[in-house]
Amino acid sequence: MWKVKMCLYYLQILDQEGNTMRNLNCSVIEKAPCSVAILVDKGHLGSIPSMASSGVKCQYTVCVIYMGGNDDREAISFAKRLTKDTRIELTVLKLGSCMEDQGTSKWEKMLDSEVIKDFKMTCLGDGRVRFLEEISVDGPQTALRLREMVNVFDLMIVGRRKGLESSSPQTSGLSEWNEFPELGVLGDLIASLDNNTRSSVLVIQQQK
Repeated sequence: MWKVKMCLYYLQILDQEGNTMRNLNCSVIEKAPCSVAILVDKGHLGSIPSMASSGVKCQYTVCVIYMGGNDDREAISFAKRLTKDTRIELTVLKLGSCMEDQGTSKWEKMLDSEVIKDFKMTCLGDGRVRFLEEISVDGPQTALRLREMVNVFDLMIVGRRKGLESSSPQTSGLSEWNEFPELGVLGDLIASLDNNTRSSVLVIQQQK
């Protein structure tokens, strides 16, 4: 569907017995020399292009959840490339917190600010691209917000954010329910929802 300048791996997480495949994916995540993306396909993405044959304009709706950090910045970089495809409507949701994130250095905060500034300057102005900002008090509120979105978008993109789960107020408590750590807390949450939900999820980890 899109040309991607990163390794893209497909993980069938819905089969809990597939430990061999899961172990392979975990090994790739830990050792890959490049940025890695794991796609959890809910089965709806492939059916959308068929509308083109009936004369309906082919269009995908994509949402990036941004909270900061290396992986989220990689997700934004990927999103910038998606904006070049006129078939795609892109929403970036910056999910902030009313509490201070003690786990984020001033340097990281500056990088996050510059990435968002660059995205706004480069990509906004086209009706296909939106940038939203919301506040999330804690993990349960974030989970509720994501549940509201899974039937709105065809694809949701999140950073894996390993190691940031407990330090970020927006994801506090969610790691306790993380069934597939290789997806991170947000990717796991979206992927583990009802199979009939619309959104597939792409989990991105920046090259270390």
